[in-house]
Amino acid sequence: MAKIYYIDVRIFNKEEIFEKHLGNLSEERQSKVLRYRFDKDKKLSLGAGVLLDFGLRQFGLRERDVVFDQNAYGKPIIPNGINFNLSHSGLFALAAISDTPIGADIEVIERHCLDPVQYLAPGEQRYIYSHDLAKQKEAFIRLWCLKESFSKATGLGLSLPLDAYEITIDGENITVAQDHDSNNYYFYEFTLPGHRAAICGIDSKFQSPIEICLTSKDFD
Repeated sequence: MAKIYYIDVRIFNKEEIFEKHLGNLSEERQSKVLRYRFDKDKKLSLGAGVLLDFGLRQFGLRERDVVFDQNAYGKPIIPNGINFNLSHSGLFALAAISDTPIGADIEVIERHCLDPVQYLAPGEQRYIYSHDLAKQKEAFIRLWCLKESFSKATGLGLSLPLDAYEITIDGENITVAQDHDSNNYYFYEFTLPGHRAAICGIDSKFQSPIEICLTSKDFD
């Protein structure tokens, strides 16, 4: 069963709480967090690390003890068969964990402009412009989350051109036309206040994952 963990990173607003959770993570994650210039980005990166650590505990592991590898395209992987993907934006960090390949993305709904639409597949452009002007940004964000989750699930990430595959949205039915591999990909969408998120994987279980919202009480 795929599991989705998410957290409002404002729980790290107090310096002592931030430092406490930072100290529980690997030196590599700590360095990554502290390289960010702005506090909001530090908290998002910390949130992603905390969620991964929490998810790995369910397998008897800790983030600070795991030796991570990378695929040919730079996606972090765990050699023992645990698949994960991290994303963060705005106020939320997100982690998705499964026993099969998985991709996840979360976006702030109001943040994006429509400039990247020109780089999408033709059918995706038609989908966006089929909406009234006031709804086009919302349609774009939905599509963008789905595309990001798919490209990350394949392991290719940003190396996969935006127009090399096409997402079709028909109500709640979502499919992808692609020739990268022979897998069937499944999607799951959900919303958080001011945010939209999606996960993607190669098993139909991704259509009904377990959502887990973590709060400060989960780490006491």
